Amino acid sequence: MLVLPDADVSMAADAAISAAYGAAGQRCMAISVVVAVGSVADPLVDAIRQRIGRIKVGPGLAKGSEMGPLVTREHRDKVASYLDFAVEDGATVEVDGRKDAATQSDGFFLGASLVDHVAPGTRCYDNEIFGPVLSIVRVQSYPEALKSSTTILLAMGLRSLLKMEVPRGSSNSMLRLAWWASTCRFRCRWLTTASEDGNPRCLETFICMVLKACSSTLAAK
Repeated sequence: MLVLPDADVSMAADAAISAAYGAAGQRCMAISVVVAVGSVADPLVDAIRQRIGRIKVGPGLAKGSEMGPLVTREHRDKVASYLDFAVEDGATVEVDGRKDAATQSDGFFLGASLVDHVAPGTRCYDNEIFGPVLSIVRVQSYPEALKSSTTILLAMGLRSLLKMEVPRGSSNSMLRLAWWASTCRFRCRWLTTASEDGNPRCLETFICMVLKACSSTLAAK
């Protein structure tokens, strides 16, 4: 999720909460990383932190529960371990969901967690956590944000391509890329406004840029 300095912070925070913590982050469409550009970072983190405090964690059948448990104890422990990894890698744990988990006596619970100042190349950035842990990456400019987002999308796309049971070859490689492009829009959320020249930015245009780069790399090889 990419948030630019002119975004509506309240709307962006609401979207991040829903996208990151719905189904306790255990869905393919979950947002695990927010790339915040420039001055929007501080107010966005504050807004997300405030909203996390209002999320009621509890059994799915209990009245008022807004976020339930994770699927297994092993998965809960794996997701929670990324909060320790974040500290080891130099990030800041703004909200530690393990505190919410301690209030639940039965079930594999982990509260909504927020990690700030996450850097590319660290474990929270590189891995699909698949749980209620949202990472904030801070960048200073739109080009830097685009580069960061490209890295995330390429990693996601290559991971998907390698899983496809399709014979290798130039034409099949392009088939994989086309399939990846068609699914990206459902896996990513794009929050932005018009560009400086007045033209709207869109995810499809961005995907085409990434596809062009991938195609050139495959052709060269």
